[in-house]
Amino acid sequence: MSAALPCAPRRREILDATIAIVVERGFEGLRLRDVADAVGINSATLVYHVRSKEALIVEVVGEIITRFRALGVERGLDLDSPSGLGMHLASIRDNMIAAPALFVVLAEVAVRARRHAAIGAALEEALASWTWVFRRLFAAAAPGASAADVATWSQATIAFFWGLNLRANADGTFAALLAGGESAVRAGAALRSAVEGYEALVLRDLAARSRSGA
Repeated sequence: MSAALPCAPRRREILDATIAIVVERGFEGLRLRDVADAVGINSATLVYHVRSKEALIVEVVGEIITRFRALGVERGLDLDSPSGLGMHLASIRDNMIAAPALFVVLAEVAVRARRHAAIGAALEEALASWTWVFRRLFAAAAPGASAADVATWSQATIAFFWGLNLRANADGTFAALLAGGESAVRAGAALRSAVEGYEALVLRDLAARSRSGA
């Protein structure tokens, strides 16, 4: 088994370096020795704490979840408020535009999760956490909705963002955001339009069901 990563701030440096290398070179280009070099430690020291790049990616997935949760707390997200759903959708949109590197890593992880049991388990944990959050948000946004409807809305929303994330990584949207300039402005506008369009559809469905008493 791997030992725990060093405490902050060195832990943060290791995870940030890992994220940067995955963004630049992809999962296949990640090497523990390059991470060690990036943070100025001996490779043997890093290997003592994490035995493989798969184990390091598991740590990174956990860190990304932690960062997303922290942003929700900073923005005052209330999972039981009727306005929480819209706030959370806007938060994800803004995070995709402001921190595309995190979503690039998630896309890389998704592609390889089926081939690496530990990475797959970390991803399943993340999806379970997001599902729980969305079920709370939809239950608050649509009081009286059935559990089945809440589950359907939650699954559809996660599928939308997961698909958007994979597409934005594949078509260069995240690369444009990372590069900056006019291309980043256009990429940000495209992501904003996609998320706001989805939000409009969701809110329209919620309102229709509310009027019909379904």
